[in-house]
Amino acid sequence: MNKSNGNFKNKGIFIFGIVFFICVVAVILAVSFINMSNDYEDSGRNIYFLNSSTNEIVAEKHNIENGSALLSENKKKEYVDAVMREFLKGPKNAGLTAAVPENVSVDCNFKENSDGNGSVQVTFSREYNDLSEGQALVCSSAVRATLREIDFVESIDIIVEGFEESTGETESESSKIAENVKDENLEINPSIAPYKTDNRVVKLYFSDENAMGLVEEERNIEINENQSAERKIVEELIKGPQNESLVAVIPPETKINNINTEGGICYVDVSKDFISHHSGGSTGELLTIYSIVNSLTELDYIKQIQFLIDGVKETSFAGHLDFSKTFERDESRIIKED
Repeated sequence: MNKSNGNFKNKGIFIFGIVFFICVVAVILAVSFINMSNDYEDSGRNIYFLNSSTNEIVAEKHNIENGSALLSENKKKEYVDAVMREFLKGPKNAGLTAAVPENVSVDCNFKENSDGNGSVQVTFSREYNDLSEGQALVCSSAVRATLREIDFVESIDIIVEGFEESTGETESESSKIAENVKDENLEINPSIAPYKTDNRVVKLYFSDENAMGLVEEERNIEINENQSAERKIVEELIKGPQNESLVAVIPPETKINNINTEGGICYVDVSKDFISHHSGGSTGELLTIYSIVNSLTELDYIKQIQFLIDGVKETSFAGHLDFSKTFERDESRIIKED
């Protein structure tokens, strides 16, 4: 009886030892996995844009959509693409502007080496050739600065669409262009002033303090040749009025994805914060919409505004207005001074 109890006790100790060992191993593996996950955590990455007031390229922290998941799954090409998408969305801070002009498109291709690292080939569209020397330097420097912070990117080659490097001994003009763009010693902030600026007075519309209508506010703004007047106007509207008796009607969290004008229609593509952070109400919606519409249609080449939310045409704005249609200027919304 005692012997049997002793054997049972020994078996119990043995089993307990195995279970304990498995638990220790499991904890070690879990900690390792957590550490590995932390290595892949993408809590914020530097994306570089132009500070037009100082003509410097500066970093702004951006979270990369699905960045941590892409890295943990070793999808490096997809991660590089995601970083470039965030770069091309433009800055969140209204004081910064995109370093790549809106008419220049960018294509990015990551090639992985056997060691897990790799190179990125960035291709600018033909419009890059029309940029001034300063613009081109800022454009390529911002792209390079953004990509070279990715740990597994070892080299970055930048070429221009329509120009190929010469493979022969004779150096062609096109190969010179490609070589200049690919200079690894390119400074982040070149000494050449990148953009000419234009000062102009624009008319912006904000709500009066009683939300009865829109009041005009003239503002002197500076637009560099890398910006469109349309984008600058919406940026100023987001900043809010300088007149303390007026009220901003666009949620400050709103980010501008893209603004372009074709055939008299200005397409304003903004983030979903434009809707999700709006205070609501039919009057509030009207004031917000026509603050933008009436401000933009002060530009004589804009006749209508089409709003997009993250590239999509929504059916309604905060539950009241038909948001799928285009909007025309409405003078009845403006409170005229006596």
